[in-house]
Amino acid sequence: MDNNWIVLLQQQTYLAEIMETNQKTARFGLVLSRQDSEIILKERNHALQQQRRVEFGLGITTKIIYEL
Repeated sequence: MDNNWIVLLQQQTYLAEIMETNQKTARFGLVLSRQDSEIILKERNHALQQQRRVEFGLGITTKIIYEL
């Protein structure tokens, strides 16, 4: 149970990092809502679990957003 707050804090940090991509992408017409960002984060976590992988930080997630 002690680790749950760490995971929650980490997820909030990742969510904020995804939302920060809006600062660069807004000028190109791409703005992610909080709900969009939560979906991206959820799917990222799901993909990592399925592939049995571990990433430190957001890894390639923000890079993919910038490429779109």
